[in-house]
Amino acid sequence: MARILVVDDDSDMCNLVRVILERRGYKVEVACSGDECLLKLSEGPAPDLILMDFLLPGRDGLKLTREIKSNPKTSNIPIYIFTVAADEEWKREAERSRADGYILKPFSVEEFVDAIEGAFKR
Repeated sequence: MARILVVDDDSDMCNLVRVILERRGYKVEVACSGDECLLKLSEGPAPDLILMDFLLPGRDGLKLTREIKSNPKTSNIPIYIFTVAADEEWKREAERSRADGYILKPFSVEEFVDAIEGAFKR
């Protein structure tokens, strides 16, 4: 069973994503901040995928993505930026941070699940 770490400070969004993914057989953990994300990465088994919001308290999602990707212990974990920020500059910033993909909110359940399944086929 694939493990997904959702990093988002919106608890309603985290609950929605958890329900969608757990119904499809994924194991889901949630972190509400960059610091909590780093703590989970250092304490437990590495997730198979991280869904990272852009806007987080403390470190923003791009800085956190760069930090995770620059650490040899976590650099191979795919990170998908998961955000309402839809303009092209934000997408370019996500690419420069070495994010592996980009999922826009709001989303349809079908589009979201397709994106997650696509991440595991890469």
